[in-house]
Amino acid sequence: MGSTLVAAAAAPTRSLRFRKVFPARGVGFLAFFEVRSAAASVAQGTDIAHREQEILMRKTALAATAALALALTLSACSSPAATEDPAPESSMSQSTDDGTAMTMTEMTGEFMGLNDKMVSGTVTVSDDEIALSDFSSDEGPDLHVYLTNGTDEAAVSEGMLVDAVSIDTASQTFMLDGVDTSKYTYVVIHCDKAKAVFGAAELS
Repeated sequence: MGSTLVAAAAAPTRSLRFRKVFPARGVGFLAFFEVRSAAASVAQGTDIAHREQEILMRKTALAATAALALALTLSACSSPAATEDPAPESSMSQSTDDGTAMTMTEMTGEFMGLNDKMVSGTVTVSDDEIALSDFSSDEGPDLHVYLTNGTDEAAVSEGMLVDAVSIDTASQTFMLDGVDTSKYTYVVIHCDKAKAVFGAAELS
């Protein structure tokens, strides 16, 4: 007795199941064979390809994100640490009311007595003041401070009268207004009444 093949109903795109009837002791029994269709194999291959492509795209996206994060980190590291405006450098110049820059100069000198008179102490001259420290002088009837370019009477006459000076006050300050002190080389203690120079300090 020949065997009989019977096709079982199945999904057309997934697989076909066949059964073969074998005679055995007068009773036939069925052996089922499942054959996967070509369409099912193609579908499965396509599904695997899609999954592999999706995994590849995810890996590419992760790599791009990592590269971007690294670039941002390097950019932050290479940026200047301080973006604040730098502090202005100190300047020894001062602007006048008309906007002209006036250079601040400071000169000092040590007093020495002249014409058999005793004068001692230190003088500091800037563009806006004259300051005496540890000052002392012989007594005179009419002592004044002058800015001059020498120590004789002619230099005093051509110099600038500052103010009267006290012989027994160690620290004294005289304010100046719009005086270019760089034009002068001496500070002179002069007795106007006696027309005599008591002492002078050369500025440097």
